[in-house]
Amino acid sequence: MQRDNGSHSFLAHLCEKAERYDDMVPHLKEVIGAGGELSVNERSLLAIACSRMVCTRRSSLRTILSIEQKKQPRVNEEHIATIRGYRKKIENELEIVCSDVLDLLDGSLMTRASLSSASSVTTCSFGRLLTVVSGEPQPKGH
Repeated sequence: MQRDNGSHSFLAHLCEKAERYDDMVPHLKEVIGAGGELSVNERSLLAIACSRMVCTRRSSLRTILSIEQKKQPRVNEEHIATIRGYRKKIENELEIVCSDVLDLLDGSLMTRASLSSASSVTTCSFGRLLTVVSGEPQPKGH
């Protein structure tokens, strides 16, 4: 089955070049929704978008947690509540992004992946995201 997703693949690639990773996802969802297996380039774009979206939010979360843990004496209770609220917002975003990607992998990609390198790459990505969601540290080199 020939998929007509060239424009979405191109737009996802353009978003990557502009470092607009959140904008890549809707285009990649369209590519995935068209059916069939993803090309090497499409799998790469999906992996980049997912990892950057997750890494950005994890970095933000670490920064906010560090600020929250310092609790400087001159910071009033209102600011502490604001910091906690912002931390919760970032945690929720991270959970939504990870759940969305896991749903995409589990619902669409894992069922269509052949027993090839595509399948192992998708499975590896799935495992890494589960690690991120669970909050467990990843082994070096991943």
